[in-house]
Amino acid sequence: MLPQYPRFSVIIICAARRKHLFWTLRACLKNNKLPTEIIVIHMDDMYEFYSPLALIKQFRIPKKDGELNLAGARNLGANKATTNQLIFLDVDCIPNTYCFERILNSLSSKNVVQGTPKYLTKSVTNLKCLNLKSIYHPLKPPVKTSIREKDYNQFWSLIFGIKRSTFLKLGGFHENYQGYGAEDTDLGQKFEMHTLNLYRANAIVYHQYHQVYRPPLNHFLGIVRNAQVFYDRWGFMPMMNWIEKFKETKLVEINNGQLKVLRLPTSNEIEEAKSCNAF
Repeated sequence: MLPQYPRFSVIIICAARRKHLFWTLRACLKNNKLPTEIIVIHMDDMYEFYSPLALIKQFRIPKKDGELNLAGARNLGANKATTNQLIFLDVDCIPNTYCFERILNSLSSKNVVQGTPKYLTKSVTNLKCLNLKSIYHPLKPPVKTSIREKDYNQFWSLIFGIKRSTFLKLGGFHENYQGYGAEDTDLGQKFEMHTLNLYRANAIVYHQYHQVYRPPLNHFLGIVRNAQVFYDRWGFMPMMNWIEKFKETKLVEINNGQLKVLRLPTSNEIEEAKSCNAF
């Protein structure tokens, strides 16, 4: 078995995506730095999977008012962790061999370290040649070493490392967000407010292909609700790229910082928003 030094915890939150979870866990166990523990927080009603490995620990959190409690699930993972080095990993993100090591190399009580996602254009059938089968996102171009990120609004929570003591001091993710959107941008504001350094490392994760909606009309009400929660906390509106799209089609309007829903997207509009792109 690979050495478990330095001690660190990987936290994965999951809702139904068992195939994605399978490949992500498999890659975690093949990493050149084996986690001390992998904490899986289930947000659905499916049974826990059987694992003979003691390092895989499973917990469950109920939905909140019928919506996935993403913030609460990540906070639960941090509370259950037994190490002071946390790596949060989305269920659909496959870490490459050196991902964890490169995050840990830059991690400190004053540094938060993001990884760099590459997006797979087809579903995974094995872990071979993922680098050749994936593309970079324009907002997260390749880096050779850890670089300082100056725009805290560009914090993405799909792969990042933070000291557990730092995370708890910040109060973790704000749990008033429900469903899709803004909880990671909110945490980014906390990083800036507490003068933490935000880095992005050459720690690659391969984002597994799945259906996306552009704009994400399938999450319309969650985005509107969470954007308002964010505005009331921080004084500016997040996710403006999507909100502007909603405004263009007369779904919402903004007056004095208040988002008003004018109508709901139709089933045809949601269907037409489906995209085959990787992101």
